[in-house]
Amino acid sequence: MNSTMADVHKYVIANVEETDPAKKLSHQETYRQTDSTSVGLSWMIGNNDGKRFLYHSG
Repeated sequence: MNSTMADVHKYVIANVEETDPAKKLSHQETYRQTDSTSVGLSWMIGNNDGKRFLYHSG
């Protein structure tokens, strides 16, 4: 997979703004683990001092 910085910028902005209902849905929790980490659709959701953050690794 190849992408430019402009592509990555568009991707990040689209996920941060959550204006697309599909993207917003993918950020909703579908499974919660006991260590304050949960999973959305293709995203891991963390909580650091009450601040929610999304990430994906691997």
